[in-house]
Amino acid sequence: MNQNPTNETAAGELQRRDHVILTNRPHVYRVEQTHRYTDRDRDGDAVEKVLLIVTRIGDTVPQGERLWASEPVRVATDEQVAEARTVAISAEIATDLRKLADLVETHKPRFKSWSGLTVSGTMIDGEISRVAAALGMELRDGYGASKSKRLAWSPTESDLGEGLTVSFEGVPAPAPAVAEHLLLAAGHEASGPVAQCVCGDRFDGETLDEARAQLDRHVAEANGESMAVPPAAAVDAMADRAVEVSAEPAEAEHRVSSAWKGGPGECGAQCACGLTYDGFDTLKEPSDLIDRHVATEAGAPATGDLQSGR
Repeated sequence: MNQNPTNETAAGELQRRDHVILTNRPHVYRVEQTHRYTDRDRDGDAVEKVLLIVTRIGDTVPQGERLWASEPVRVATDEQVAEARTVAISAEIATDLRKLADLVETHKPRFKSWSGLTVSGTMIDGEISRVAAALGMELRDGYGASKSKRLAWSPTESDLGEGLTVSFEGVPAPAPAVAEHLLLAAGHEASGPVAQCVCGDRFDGETLDEARAQLDRHVAEANGESMAVPPAAAVDAMADRAVEVSAEPAEAEHRVSSAWKGGPGECGAQCACGLTYDGFDTLKEPSDLIDRHVATEAGAPATGDLQSGR
């Protein structure tokens, strides 16, 4: 691994196995040997130079490069080295397959009719997902209890039943994260009843039930469910993960009637009107919501956003 992945280094300071990008050459080279020596400039003064013996990644023929010892040389990053290796390996495999094609055409080896010729390749983690997408193919389960997936690709279709099949296998890329959609909190603000989803979307309405009905539709659509019947039952089934708030009756008294404290997700407070905030990690959060509710009902201006317990 290069210890100096981004800076330039004087040619005379380069070490064996360093990877460099030489001026006017787009490739990555591995330093095989370095030889410092003293030369003379045009004025006859002594100057320090260095002879670098380098090999381009993917090649086997060393090359010589003479530089001033103080001349800056760009050191390749680990990512550039890895990319150069990938390009070289891909080119080598493609060249070898062309040689295989020449061999088949020249010597005409006979294969069993039920199998033809199979070439297998194991890929780095995640790569098989990219190849499957590029080929427009579905991944199949690997063999045994392995987490690997596989796909088999044939470049041509033939009635002869023989031909080339390339079998790829590897661990697929992880599935992208999907945002959760369920009730986080519901209550009354100065603007009216509001229901909030875990994803951050907020819904308001004339009544709390109307606001929650809008959130129900949002949850159903996000989860690919039918909206023939609003999934209120589905939301209620996840009550252990939501902050449940009961609707307040009309003409009720508004004051803190009770509060309870427990572990994370077990704190709550209740208004005398019946409005309840539960499922919070600390007692302060439901208490602040009750205080806001009481102030709103008393005609005091309410400020801030709907608070949640997560």
